[in-house]
Amino acid sequence: PSIPICYQKKQDWSDLTSHADRTGKFGIPSEEIVETIHRIQCPTLRIQGLHVHVGTMMDHMAPFVDIAQHLQQLAVEIQQQTTQVIEILDLGGGLGIPFAPPDEYP
Repeated sequence: PSIPICYQKKQDWSDLTSHADRTGKFGIPSEEIVETIHRIQCPTLRIQGLHVHVGTMMDHMAPFVDIAQHLQQLAVEIQQQTTQVIEILDLGGGLGIPFAPPDEYP
């Protein structure tokens, strides 16, 4: 049996979504993930997906689109350079809601 896990990607490519610094405890920088997968070398470990927390109370969709494209490219890179097959791309966070006028959100 395999052990499915999801990798949490560090928010390291956009000022808008960089909530934590690169040395923080959440996630692994993109440029280190392939090397990390190779170092783990556990035959029962299966990286099932990639996750990133986009942000909360977001007022436009562009960051979600950009991050989804980035994760898709990262998934292809992982699949080309390792034995892992990425099945899930997960975007955490969400769009804002209007609490009071003149708040406007998508």
